[in-house]
Amino acid sequence: MFDQFSAERPTGTRRRLFASYLGAAVFYAAGFSLLAVLFAGVEAVALPEPEVELKFFKAPPPPPPPPVALPAEAKAAPPPAPPPRIRPPTPQDASLPPPRPIEAPQTPPSVAPAEADPSLETGPPPGDPGGGTDPFGQRGGRPDGKPGGRPGGEPGGTGEAVGPSAIILPAGAQRPEPVEPSIKPEYPEIARAAKFEGEVMVKVIVHLDGHLEVVRVLKSDPNFDAVVLEFLKTVRYRPAMYDGKPIAVFQNLRFPFRLH
Repeated sequence: MFDQFSAERPTGTRRRLFASYLGAAVFYAAGFSLLAVLFAGVEAVALPEPEVELKFFKAPPPPPPPPVALPAEAKAAPPPAPPPRIRPPTPQDASLPPPRPIEAPQTPPSVAPAEADPSLETGPPPGDPGGGTDPFGQRGGRPDGKPGGRPGGEPGGTGEAVGPSAIILPAGAQRPEPVEPSIKPEYPEIARAAKFEGEVMVKVIVHLDGHLEVVRVLKSDPNFDAVVLEFLKTVRYRPAMYDGKPIAVFQNLRFPFRLH
């Protein structure tokens, strides 16, 4: 009986020893697991960085330049002279002598004027201020003309006749007319080809026989002047009529040149 007990005892010791080892292993495993959990829940806290303060320093201003030494003449320059004083003008009336009193002229005794002798008077008779015999002037004259002139003359003229007593067409006179009104100066071919247009005005004298005398070109055009002047040498007019008589008069002629 005792042999059996002694034989079973070592087996129980082994079991208890194994159980203690196993419990120790479990304890250490649980401890390590707990530490791992604790360290895993702790967050890393970042330390705040220190603030860097920047300070700027202004450079000191440069030293002022040394004073410039003035020359001796500039230092000793005298102050400007004051402007001259203007003396007010003195009234001249005080120095002038007093005016002399004006004496009234003595009036001569009144004498009745003697009547003029009519035989000594010269000049036009009463009622004829111009000295002429016709109180109404000559028919066809101008109020600004000169005595002795001819009706229809140009004001301001010298009295020298141009041609056979040419005058301006009087009022009521019949105008000069061309004998053949259909005849016109020919259009120059060069001007027609170049499509030039123009106008020429000429002052002429229409003489008693009907021929024309050029006095002056009033409006010139180099493309048509020669044609107009040549045409005036051949054209004939009926003279102007005044009081049933032909007269030589001035006439302005206009020659337009148009393509259409």
